[in-house]
Amino acid sequence: MSKSTSSSIHNYLLTNREKLIKDEVVTEKNGVYIFNIDYPFNSPSQAAAVILGRNANGWIEWKNIDGKTLDHLKRSD
Repeated sequence: MSKSTSSSIHNYLLTNREKLIKDEVVTEKNGVYIFNIDYPFNSPSQAAAVILGRNANGWIEWKNIDGKTLDHLKRSD
């Protein structure tokens, strides 16, 4: 999880990040936050935005090892 956040990040995403830190779901290591446990998000975009510290479209941000987006993988079922 990126340590910095964009000034345009939605307040609810910033609040979610702060709660993850406070509850020690994530801890800082070498300048980034690392998840200590699995944590469910309501959507791929919410997860991407919280992780990246900015507004994000999770359907195109999340990629598999081959570089295929979540959108591509979902549509190719």
